[in-house]
Amino acid sequence: MPPKRKARTCRVGSDPSQTSSPTPTLATAAAISQGGAAGSSSASTQAVKVESPDVSVAPVDYGAPAKKRRLGRKPGSQSFTLGDKRRAFAAIRQTQPHANADWEKVSEAYNAAARVDGRKDRSGEFLLRYYDALLKAGFSKPRDDPDLPWDIKEAREIQTEIEQALHAVTRNDGTGSEGQREERSEDELEQSESESDEDDVEEIETDEAEELEHDIDEEQIIVALFYVMLLWMRRR
Repeated sequence: MPPKRKARTCRVGSDPSQTSSPTPTLATAAAISQGGAAGSSSASTQAVKVESPDVSVAPVDYGAPAKKRRLGRKPGSQSFTLGDKRRAFAAIRQTQPHANADWEKVSEAYNAAARVDGRKDRSGEFLLRYYDALLKAGFSKPRDDPDLPWDIKEAREIQTEIEQALHAVTRNDGTGSEGQREERSEDELEQSESESDEDDVEEIETDEAEELEHDIDEEQIIVALFYVMLLWMRRR
């Protein structure tokens, strides 16, 4: 019997045309089929992974963190509430400030009432700015405007009361000043009349002195002429 030929294997990088491939056996075919099935399953799995959409989870909004409240104060104590406005109007009406320095008294009256209700103290400057803002906001609107806010109406009514009280005080002071001016005018008139009389007396005395000097000059001239005539007669 002739000897069996050994099957040549194809090396990587060699030319398959120059080498003969071995005849596949049943075991080799089964292995190849199993490997192909495994490869196809892994390839399909990879394809599924690639083709599956990227599902992103939306972040959960738990809301903004709650603000820490200060101890010892009621919620909303920083805002100027309706009760604060009424207390401010009551303090302004009670004090009736005429100058900027009077607003410290308004602040004292307001703070005394605000502390009873646990509200925040307000400075005189703050109350003045709030009051002026209301007056400026309603300056161009009539008093009987139905759409005028109540706080603007209240501020304008208080301002009217303050102006009336100030006008009454000024009028009383003006009456006294007018009487003083009349007395002063009478004194000045008497003084001016006295000065005028003195000026007249001085003027009269001056005129008399001038006339006297004029008379003296004439007498001196006459006497001088008399002596001249005597001397002339003696020489003859």
